[in-house]
Amino acid sequence: MPTTYTALRGSGKPRPQVISFDADGTLWDFEKAMRASLAHTLAELQHIMPQAVHVTATLTVDRLIAIRDEVADKMYGRGSTMEDIRLAAFVQVLESVGYPDREMAQHLTAFYLDRRFGDIALYPDVIPTLDQLRNRYRLGLVSNGNTYPERCGLAG
Repeated sequence: MPTTYTALRGSGKPRPQVISFDADGTLWDFEKAMRASLAHTLAELQHIMPQAVHVTATLTVDRLIAIRDEVADKMYGRGSTMEDIRLAAFVQVLESVGYPDREMAQHLTAFYLDRRFGDIALYPDVIPTLDQLRNRYRLGLVSNGNTYPERCGLAG
């Protein structure tokens, strides 16, 4: 297995060659982006289903998060992607308000994911820091889900 360290000239101490970042919470405020995206998705649901606004108005961002967490706990370890979990959560959300509709859940999932990446705001020091590091180190983005550099303003 190749090592990711080389000795510093004359010091005998290893020098890192690769730096990886867990993006959510390190490069941007994941919680803020997620909550904003869920709020937009709730507004989309209420816009698409005005006849059910009295029912969907009972939904909150916190309720959407709770349902997603319940679904994720049930799906954990089954090889599900983050998109699978989000879709199953929206299926559950719609069932919980008496409007089971898989196509609507698919629409909400796509809408949410589009907003989720559109709502990412990198912390102000991210780009200048990465620009300084990229000339000396190989940089990596670590994710347990669906975060791709090109989808969050970090292509290249």
